[in-house]
Amino acid sequence: MSFKRNDIRAAISLPSADQVVSELLSDAEAKEQEMQLSPGERRWIMEQRKKEKERVEKARRKEKAQRPNKVSYLIPVDLRLKIKAIATEYSAPESQVATFLLLEGLRLHEQEELDFLRYLHPSNSPRYDSQLIHPDDEERLNRVAKKSR
Repeated sequence: MSFKRNDIRAAISLPSADQVVSELLSDAEAKEQEMQLSPGERRWIMEQRKKEKERVEKARRKEKAQRPNKVSYLIPVDLRLKIKAIATEYSAPESQVATFLLLEGLRLHEQEELDFLRYLHPSNSPRYDSQLIHPDDEERLNRVAKKSR
């Protein structure tokens, strides 16, 4: 079958008819096998399906509840590895180690023991006036040095 140019059907990828037919047949076979089971076995299967459905729903609710707490930051690979090493050392989740370190940094900043001013670099981004780069962040420092040349 050929489609005209800009025909939306050309962009829709449908599974092959053989695949659809084989899925229908396997579903029918599974139902047929289930019908041959005793009532007690069918009840057990239904209970297992119900438990699985509840487990999936519980995981979905948990993920939805945690959504406001999730955030994504780009950090240097070596920093990520250091956080992972600390988490492994103390047998704690990486997210809790990262949270702890962030809270400690915030505490130091609020007590004015952490000065960002000397680590600010001009930014080429229209969104931000400056970039805050830690002296140990070689990856970003190299990028800034290349741009300034």
